[in-house]
Amino acid sequence: MRSRDICLLAAALFLAGVALLYLADQRESTLIRVLSSALMIIPAGLAANVISRRRRRERREDSPDSVERRAWQNAYERALLGVLVINGLLMLALLYVPGPTPGLWGIAAFAALPVLIWSCYAVELRKLGG
Repeated sequence: MRSRDICLLAAALFLAGVALLYLADQRESTLIRVLSSALMIIPAGLAANVISRRRRRERREDSPDSVERRAWQNAYERALLGVLVINGLLMLALLYVPGPTPGLWGIAAFAALPVLIWSCYAVELRKLGG
């Protein structure tokens, strides 16, 4: 299966999850809400994992002595602090802000993490001269 097909399948499952989330709000069903969340999160994570593995294999980034591998390791170390800050702010929002706003912040935090890691990777790769 090509990477584009995997992305299209993950996007279709994500949209099905959004539709189920709308249905869960209409029927006020917790089970459908959990199923819709799983339908949105799991395929996206699996697709990202498969595509990144293929890309690393194609570019030979998974060899232990490559510059890209060192840049990824350094990026993950630097992004850990950002992840802790984002999760801390999200927990405070969940505790003190009423309504659906913290849920939207949670989705935004989930989307911000890959952006944070990729930006740290770009900075580390530039530092290492890759």
